[in-house]
Amino acid sequence: MQIYKKLLLLFSATFMLYFSEIAINIACGPEIDPYDNQQTYFLPNLEDNSYSAFQFIPYQFLYTEQEPVLEASVNVTDWVNHLGKNVKPDDLYAVMYQSNPETIQVLKNTAILDNLPDSLRNNTFIQSLFLPKNKKELAYFHFTKEQEPVTNIAQDPWSPDERNFDEIKQFALEAESKISAHKNNSFLWLRYAYQAARLFLFAKEYEKSITVYDKYIARSKLKSPVLGWALSNYAGAVRKNGEPAKAAFLFSSVFTISPERRILAYNNFHYIQATDAEIFAYTKTKADKFNINAIIGFNNPNSTIEYLENCYKLDPANTINAVLLTREVNKIENFFIKDHTLGYNMSQWYHDENKEEIQKHLQNIRELALTMYKDKKYIQPQIGLVTAAYLSWLNAENDLAKKYLKMVEPKSLNENLKDQLRITEMLTLLTDWEKEKSLDENQLIATLKWLQEKAKKEKNMENNNSWSSFENGSYSLISKNIIQNIVVNQYLTKGDTALASLAAVKGDIFYNHGYVNDTLENNMQYSTIRFWQEDLTPKTLIQVQRYIQSPEKQTKMVQFLLEDIKKVNSNYLTELIGTAYLRELDFTNAVKTFKNLPGTYKSKEYSNWYAEETIAPNPFIVTINDYPKKIGQSSMTKLEYAARMLKYQTLIKDEQNNGKKADYYFHMANGIYQTSTYGNAWSLVSYSWSSYDNNAKPDRYWERNYKQAKTAKEWYLKARELATSLDFKAKCTFMLAKCEQKDFELKDDMRWTYYENSSENPFYKFSLHNKYFHQLKSQYSKTAFYQTAVHECTYLRDFIASK
Repeated sequence: MQIYKKLLLLFSATFMLYFSEIAINIACGPEIDPYDNQQTYFLPNLEDNSYSAFQFIPYQFLYTEQEPVLEASVNVTDWVNHLGKNVKPDDLYAVMYQSNPETIQVLKNTAILDNLPDSLRNNTFIQSLFLPKNKKELAYFHFTKEQEPVTNIAQDPWSPDERNFDEIKQFALEAESKISAHKNNSFLWLRYAYQAARLFLFAKEYEKSITVYDKYIARSKLKSPVLGWALSNYAGAVRKNGEPAKAAFLFSSVFTISPERRILAYNNFHYIQATDAEIFAYTKTKADKFNINAIIGFNNPNSTIEYLENCYKLDPANTINAVLLTREVNKIENFFIKDHTLGYNMSQWYHDENKEEIQKHLQNIRELALTMYKDKKYIQPQIGLVTAAYLSWLNAENDLAKKYLKMVEPKSLNENLKDQLRITEMLTLLTDWEKEKSLDENQLIATLKWLQEKAKKEKNMENNNSWSSFENGSYSLISKNIIQNIVVNQYLTKGDTALASLAAVKGDIFYNHGYVNDTLENNMQYSTIRFWQEDLTPKTLIQVQRYIQSPEKQTKMVQFLLEDIKKVNSNYLTELIGTAYLRELDFTNAVKTFKNLPGTYKSKEYSNWYAEETIAPNPFIVTINDYPKKIGQSSMTKLEYAARMLKYQTLIKDEQNNGKKADYYFHMANGIYQTSTYGNAWSLVSYSWSSYDNNAKPDRYWERNYKQAKTAKEWYLKARELATSLDFKAKCTFMLAKCEQKDFELKDDMRWTYYENSSENPFYKFSLHNKYFHQLKSQYSKTAFYQTAVHECTYLRDFIASK
């Protein structure tokens, strides 16, 4: 635990927090969900131990801040064991942790049990305390409650400490004086000693706290959780007394022996500034060295075998080895697993590491895993085979993975290892499918259904109030990843976009732990909604529609993907199909499709956040400047737009007069230009708008018009060619100049570059070389439209000034 590493960690965390906040504010979006974005197919808790908080999770110091065991529960159990089984744990917890000051005062002022209110008199813990043999226990209980208001004061780190340290010290002295009144090494003897050491620590009497611990607690032979709590306080006192390395060593012991203070010990260990060598100097046993290697290993986000190897050599049977092993597998996964979530391109966070090094690391971890299998020293040696099989699959060694899987004896595995075995077997099956081998669809469906049932059980787990869908939801996360990254991607690769679209919906149900909402759209996450809205062609959408509307013709896979979905918003699907036709400029089919919608149907309306107004699409107006957008007084529907464009198309075919033809082409060109990202009617063909689309490279099949206005340019050229009026030709030429500007591709680095002068801006330079500006000046400078354009368009004005 070298100091420079800790300082770097602290600086990096602060740096990242600061700049991530800037990024979040700029993007106006939520923070990354580390649980959602983790790419894994490997279960983190292959052993059911209490170290799940230290499973690997990108972007975070710990997987969870919650202690594996509640200290209150441990304390209740210890008291029940002392007082006897007649005391109900719930009764004890209610009095000890939920009583208000008034209740405590009633207990203190009442000497006879029968004089208490029924709610207290019937409590088994209070009944036990009021027994003559337990008078000392009752006195101790009153003592702890008397000092609580003095010690348990919530502290604001920015405000002065309001605790009365002199009063706390008096309580500490009182506790110390009562130690000898009880039998040596008895229940209350230890607890008064613990209270004395604890209260001296709170009173900032560190040496006194240390003395009490050394004199009484350190020599105790009791098997009590209080010893771990006392050691934790002792470590704090030692640290405050100027011995950081010793304190870190002590916290490493607390980390192992007291699960109820494991997170506290871990945080304190890593907060202390001391070198690894200084801490290891206090070790006397293999267990000491094991603890420190484990606690350091759990904090290392980089790929390393050092701490796992050390721990395995020191104590090969310890289940902590499984956690350290899994952490390294999860780190390796970040290199090998590509996120194929539809609609997103998430980058892996590890890209700066050397790929050759991670490849070597995979081989080293696999070798150690096989050693665990061969040595038979670990309690579940076959964890080595299961891990080696998974790493081989991850490394594109599918046949080797199958070889290791065949060597596994499933009967001797615990449930988690059996589950990982089955997951890995499915992954090898999917890899064969990717290599054009036949797919056992029944086996795939059976395994996915099994995973879905596993995921459902996570719905009712303890931390279900988490803001993340996948925190403590390993089966849900793995299921989602398998479907989105492999199944969906494979259908896309094979050209079956319709099945890929339905599979994406199936993957999304794992955000709800495998439970299906009965309406199709209610199961979709944003990325899938975006994919359906932005990427699907009419052909694909119609195929999806057929799958849904003809259940008798569904394959087993389609039946599985649509299982439990009872309702589909047919109007929404119809609108998607019609919108896709608009993008393909198939206005005939667009009109037919939109006419299938009820007359009362309304497409979603969009608002201008900056002007607080509803965007009313009017695609047939002419504007000199793209911004601010000029919107209509009333919205044109998608059907009205498609019908108008179809009308112009028909008129062009039948019209003999070139002047009128030119006018129709011009209107159609406007219809395309205004439905681009630069126009006011973008919502007729798109379901979202972003300033990042300006001069961006087209990504989707329909974005040649949405981002570059290509067809608009072709039709403006047609209109100019057929026109007879110079002023009209000038107007066409100016619109051609605007379309020409859309050919400039704005790179990401350009968007964030600050230019002192506009003359340095690449887009500005491109605009000043616009050939249509040259034509405007040379051929149409005497027209009325030219004068209007020069007055309103700064690019044209600067072009003229530069010549």
